[in-house]
Amino acid sequence: MMIKRLTLIAICIMLSTGFVFAQFNEREIMSQQAAQMLSFRQYSEAEQLFKQLLSKYPDDLNSVLQLIQIYIQTSQVSKADEILEKYRPNINPDIYSEQRIYIYILQGEQSKAMQLAKSYLNQVNHDQNKYRQIASYFSSRGFYEQELELYQNARTHYKDNDLFGIEIANTAMNYRLYQRAITEYLRYLEQNAQNSYYVSNQCRLILKEDSTMVDVIASYSQKSQNPAIRELYASSLASLKRNREALEIYKTLPIDKFQRFADEQFAAFNDWVAFSAYEQLLLLYTDIIQKNILTYRMALIRYRNNLLPETRLLLQQIIDDPQIQERNLRNRSTVNVDARKLMANLALTTDDVASAVQWLNQAKTFARIQSESTAIDIELSRLQLMQENYTAAAAILNGISDPALLPTRDYYIFLSALMQNQVEAADSLMNNYIIQYPASPFVNDSIYLMMLNYDLQDNERVLFFQAFRKRQLQQVESIDILLQLFAVKADEELRIMAAEWAITMAQPQKALDILSYVWTDELIKDYAEVLKLKLSKDVEYEQRLAREFLKQNPNSIFSPNFRQLLNRSSSAKPNL
Repeated sequence: MMIKRLTLIAICIMLSTGFVFAQFNEREIMSQQAAQMLSFRQYSEAEQLFKQLLSKYPDDLNSVLQLIQIYIQTSQVSKADEILEKYRPNINPDIYSEQRIYIYILQGEQSKAMQLAKSYLNQVNHDQNKYRQIASYFSSRGFYEQELELYQNARTHYKDNDLFGIEIANTAMNYRLYQRAITEYLRYLEQNAQNSYYVSNQCRLILKEDSTMVDVIASYSQKSQNPAIRELYASSLASLKRNREALEIYKTLPIDKFQRFADEQFAAFNDWVAFSAYEQLLLLYTDIIQKNILTYRMALIRYRNNLLPETRLLLQQIIDDPQIQERNLRNRSTVNVDARKLMANLALTTDDVASAVQWLNQAKTFARIQSESTAIDIELSRLQLMQENYTAAAAILNGISDPALLPTRDYYIFLSALMQNQVEAADSLMNNYIIQYPASPFVNDSIYLMMLNYDLQDNERVLFFQAFRKRQLQQVESIDILLQLFAVKADEELRIMAAEWAITMAQPQKALDILSYVWTDELIKDYAEVLKLKLSKDVEYEQRLAREFLKQNPNSIFSPNFRQLLNRSSSAKPNL
């Protein structure tokens, strides 16, 4: 009898457990389905499932919160309010307060939200994370005044005037309280120098809106001995193109910061500043390799400004330095290779291809790894092609197997066939190239050259490839030859190409002369305006040209570029 009774109890337990499990399983499945629909933004379907869940399980807090979020996402704030109040007895008081504060904010009830927020923060013992959370609610609707008040209350409570420094700075910036923002950023930076990049970027955004705020930074810097503050002041001056002043400050900073400034100016093509900075750095460095790297950078600056004699003098200093050719130093950097490669480019500007080949072969003797040597071979093959030495070029190209250089190698093989008027072979090579290297920067070039070749008569074709070869050898004469072809062909794409060649060969005035033309092709006309804008160094002229362009061409594909230019000077708010 006892055994039967125990068996019956066991069966009852199993049945009840199974029922509970089935109930749990149904709840879990429905919750997962609703969450999945929510992830795909199927709000209506998700809403219905969460409602079904709540009808069966009124204590399901997740369903309550998810429903509230759905209504908020779909701008049905009143429904969110109803759900919150309906299920209030089942909601943790802290969670209820947070949701209520947020809904008040969404309803534009800042005062009620603020009053409840103060009470709630007091209840949670002024938890700093809760301050951030509630402040973010106000920020999401642009209630920056209340956000600042919350953070200030936290400072008062903790008696810490540095608390929430970055948060207050960002909020003040959004609220366009620029002086407050910059002061907070500077105070924060003094204690968090590792975040100098972020702070510097924020200050630059403010200075774009109000350049007078640099005086706030200057005043703070005069009272501070912190190198991070002085660096920020210097970078702020540089962002305002007050480069001479910036340079004087960077001279007094640690050498790594000075070096970074110089490199940033070099990368931004602020050549006068970069060159002056490298000159000063030369006096500070004792490492012979580093000094020669700086000298090479200075040579590059001279070269890209078409100051060729000065370029040659600087390169010769590197080449004549016996120390960096010693066995223990020659492979510490690429400066031995780089200097000779640039010398080869200089030789090409005077049509001295033989000297260019000699410099490249000499550079190969300093190559540290095979890929450096092979890259020089690629350049040698290009020179052979431009001299119409197709057999010599093929011999070099056939010996190149470095995977990284195969796209360039195969483009030159295509180019060789095209320049020899082997049209069918070139067409086949082009098609194979597009399939094999779809992401290569040479794809567009190969397609354009092939299409142009089909469009040219024999005499026109000869003239074009003569210009093309001279362009590859960096000879300014190539521009005039291309303009001759334009005079014959009347194809405006050829004229715009001549302008691009002039720009890349540091001939800005020649480029402007070419662009000063009454274009008939609307797309090319738009592009010509873009190039003219890039060539301009007068900010006021840029603004005037951009406004005129937008007025006349509101639907041009290039208009966004011009609008961006205008927004930089007249934006109502930083683009954060």
